[in-house]
Amino acid sequence: MKNLIIILVLVALGVGAYQFLGSGSASKMERLDYVPADTVVLSAQVEPLDMKTYLASLGLQPGQYGDLSTMLEQELEYETDESAKFAMSLFASFIDAVSTPDQMEAKTGIKNQLRSLLFMNGVAPVIHFELQDEAKFLAFFAEAQQASNIAFSDELLDGQSYVRYVLDENEQIDLLVRAADGWGVVALHSPKLGEEHLKTTMAFAKQQNPLVGSEIYKKLTKDYGMGSQGFGFISTEQIGLMFTSLDGNSLAKDLNLLAGDELAQEFEMFREPACKADIGMLTALWPGLFIDSKVNMKGDAGVEVQGSMLIPTNSQVAIDGLKALRGFIPGYVKNNNSIMSIGVGLEVAELSGSVNSMFNAMANLPLSCEPLVMAQEELKQNNPTGAFAMAGVANGFFGTAAAINEFVFDMSGESMAIDAVVSVSAKNISALYGSLQTFVPFLGAQPLPAAGEELSLNQLVPMLDQFGIQVMAQANQEHLVIYAGEKAKAQAESVLSESVEANGLQAITIDYGQFFKQLLPIMQMSGQPMPPELESMMETDMVLSVDVNVNDKGIVMDSTVLVK
Repeated sequence: MKNLIIILVLVALGVGAYQFLGSGSASKMERLDYVPADTVVLSAQVEPLDMKTYLASLGLQPGQYGDLSTMLEQELEYETDESAKFAMSLFASFIDAVSTPDQMEAKTGIKNQLRSLLFMNGVAPVIHFELQDEAKFLAFFAEAQQASNIAFSDELLDGQSYVRYVLDENEQIDLLVRAADGWGVVALHSPKLGEEHLKTTMAFAKQQNPLVGSEIYKKLTKDYGMGSQGFGFISTEQIGLMFTSLDGNSLAKDLNLLAGDELAQEFEMFREPACKADIGMLTALWPGLFIDSKVNMKGDAGVEVQGSMLIPTNSQVAIDGLKALRGFIPGYVKNNNSIMSIGVGLEVAELSGSVNSMFNAMANLPLSCEPLVMAQEELKQNNPTGAFAMAGVANGFFGTAAAINEFVFDMSGESMAIDAVVSVSAKNISALYGSLQTFVPFLGAQPLPAAGEELSLNQLVPMLDQFGIQVMAQANQEHLVIYAGEKAKAQAESVLSESVEANGLQAITIDYGQFFKQLLPIMQMSGQPMPPELESMMETDMVLSVDVNVNDKGIVMDSTVLVK
């Protein structure tokens, strides 16, 4: 429990640094000089973000954390471990501060116009916050210490002061806190790592080999085209070096120092020349995960958070195979005019060939590292290509999508109103439909609607009349659309006017505000009291959009969250 709570505190603080990525000038932030080039993970908020406006726009309220607060109060009441009480007190105070935007600066000392960093200095997780009030920042941690009575000490190194909170005396794990030069630094550290390590961890000294100017920084800001205003990454190269060396990077050095012979024996097989070469090759093919994000304040319209996540690859086989799989996603999936919409783009004609080429590339990688060879042999026994043998039935299929614009029904289920559309796209919809007719007897006697014809499906499914729903269908050379309702009809007609082209793998949009608005009357008809947590969710007015695609660099996921 103690270790879990310690991790939760770091995650809570880290999320603060990680999610508040902003936009603005691409100028270099000098604080990046404290980030090592070989950090395994990084999240940087380079341009200040107005936290008060941002958090207020999100509509965060203390009541939304009722269950969490109650749990923490109960844990604090019965918890006897001082480190756990300290961690829970910090966590509770942080949640309280975040849920009261007007008072966050006063409660934490963290500057409202926030810049921040989250990274690993070797094995040590480190967070930097720009401060408005250094004394309040230190007091934020001191209050948790007083509530828990955890051991602490005021330390001095080279004339620089910091506070050490002892989380685990036996394992020598400390939480270090410093406030100086307008910045707060929080880090997990161990005296075993030594003074030189402490100096870079607590920003007493800059890194000899800093992030800016490094190869990974160049990839992030130039090769991958990610924004330099707010960004983050996880480096598989550095993770690989942790396994394959004792001193290949700071993380490997620190782990070897802390764990000694035990870790050396655990990873010994990976330090063989063959494994070093193979893991190096794999991490070069898949360098990691890279993100950027931008926050747009829209005044009365709310706040919009745009983000991109890239999984780059240097495998041209993977790029070509993934690109070949892309299909067509109609515009109505992405236009934010529905309660919920989803689209899947997939060119079935390329499915078997693309999967087979990517599988063969993995199965025939020139590996000699024994654990990897064993995994590769197991992979060869599970060739997925055969699973797509029936895909030929849907040859020509290029994508499908659906949207729900409105839904209303009574508790008896005897009547309902729905406005929704489903579309299927293909290079030749008649050929695809003909293949389906062979396997679905119900469709055998029903031809596709002629071009320009609006066919009522109520004739085929009389039950629809009982619910008061009129379902129509239209088709042209590339699309079949089935819809009910006026809004859905307009969406269907827009699809019919679009040309089929490869534009994505998947897209989804959810308007939580509209969804809960439609759901509320249905909930009220049940006559049952609404659970408090659901009642709180009913106040959510947020639109989430996610788009998954493939570009020349790898797999990219673009997302937008609009909080009104």
